[in-house]
Amino acid sequence: MSSHKKEMPSAGQFDSADWKKEKKRILYQKKFRDTLKSTIAVLVVVAALAILAATLWLPVLRIYGNSMTPTLSEGNIVATVKTTEFQPGDVIAFYYNNKLLVKRVIAGPGDWVDLADDGTVYVNGKELEEPYLEEKALGETNIDYP
Repeated sequence: MSSHKKEMPSAGQFDSADWKKEKKRILYQKKFRDTLKSTIAVLVVVAALAILAATLWLPVLRIYGNSMTPTLSEGNIVATVKTTEFQPGDVIAFYYNNKLLVKRVIAGPGDWVDLADDGTVYVNGKELEEPYLEEKALGETNIDYP
């Protein structure tokens, strides 16, 4: 009976072309592994930097509630920029009583804010233009207004 299996040559039976071919294959595998390792390392570093940037400078928030409708609706996802400089009209996010609130700045330090019975807002005696409002509402409050 004859066997049709190809036998591997022994070490003494390799010719120089086989040695070169095997060396090339082994070098290719090593280069592939090294490239794969460095690619994974770069991806891990980029992901870590992205997470760091997202938490320190550019937090991403999900909007809950409808107090900022129609500007922001419940379920919206927004990217924010951390800063300490605010201007009237800016939309800001802050923590209050362990809750994240998103509100619009209507006045700055030293400004006088007055609310009329019909919900009209006055800043330093001038009526605040609020084109983002659909309707004015005073809401329920226990504050006595001047």
